[in-house]
Amino acid sequence: MRAAGLIALALLCGCGASIPRVPAPADIQGLPKVTVRLAPQVDGDRARVFQEQDGAERLTNAVLDEMIAHRPAGASPLPDEVRVLVTRFRLRSTAAGVWVGAMAGGDMLDVTVTLMRDGETLRTFNTGVGGIAAGLIKPTAAGRFNGLVRECAERIVREM
Repeated sequence: MRAAGLIALALLCGCGASIPRVPAPADIQGLPKVTVRLAPQVDGDRARVFQEQDGAERLTNAVLDEMIAHRPAGASPLPDEVRVLVTRFRLRSTAAGVWVGAMAGGDMLDVTVTLMRDGETLRTFNTGVGGIAAGLIKPTAAGRFNGLVRECAERIVREM
């Protein structure tokens, strides 16, 4: 009975990350505008999955949420716009994650970020995340996607 309880707990905890919260308008005052686009070179099926997961909105919310949590208090002013271009994306289906796990390859989210101020490019950098965790650890595609988005947002804000 204990073993069954531990397995159930592991499954519930391992479903993946929750959806990034939608920041309140008052929370984002003074923060840059964040835009997310999918690069044209992203394969049609992968682009469809990104859109089905509401990828642009979730990544936007995750970046804003991360900026709220870690507002820079430095001397350098924030950009007025953060442009995120998704250059590579792959998300295994729930079935592939559960039945095949790491053998199905990894999930990935790579982006190019351009920081803008007054229409001028301040800086451009690339970052990304990936992972092979699946199966009983992270069984759902949606949970793995939320994890990718949150980790990518952390890296974007850290690089700013």
